[in-house]
Amino acid sequence: MMPLPLISQRMFILAGISLAALAVAGIFLYQAFASPLSYSGRQGWSSSDPGKTYLSAAEAAAATSEEEPPMLEVHIANNGLVLLRGAHVISRSGSLIRVKMAWGSSDFVWAIQTGPGTKFFTAEGEKGALMDISIGDSITATGKIVRSGNEPMIDAEFVRE
Repeated sequence: MMPLPLISQRMFILAGISLAALAVAGIFLYQAFASPLSYSGRQGWSSSDPGKTYLSAAEAAAATSEEEPPMLEVHIANNGLVLLRGAHVISRSGSLIRVKMAWGSSDFVWAIQTGPGTKFFTAEGEKGALMDISIGDSITATGKIVRSGNEPMIDAEFVRE
């Protein structure tokens, strides 16, 4: 018969070695995938990843006041309805607004025809007018395509700054 303390001692040693191996593997994985943080005084906690900073509450509030570039979106349905989001106004002549959208090195220019039935809204969602739109504004427009080609034309139903 084998003495009981010897079996317990072997199992205890194997369990200890297994736990040590798991701890070393965990530390290795943590070091490999964790992004180290460093405190840099006024700038707050920052990681080694460029452009990633953890701010205090006051600095975060100030950072959120910066404007993000608008989302660029174009949707054209089978029935000719169009949604343009993030289009930049390049000219306005009478009731015609010309807008441009750029993806990489590609520029897309659209003509937006407004009329008495077109509803205008400000960025805050309040009722607006054609005169509120100026060159350089980023707008969202919906309507129906009335002409295609190099510069497709949309008969606008809604235009929002």
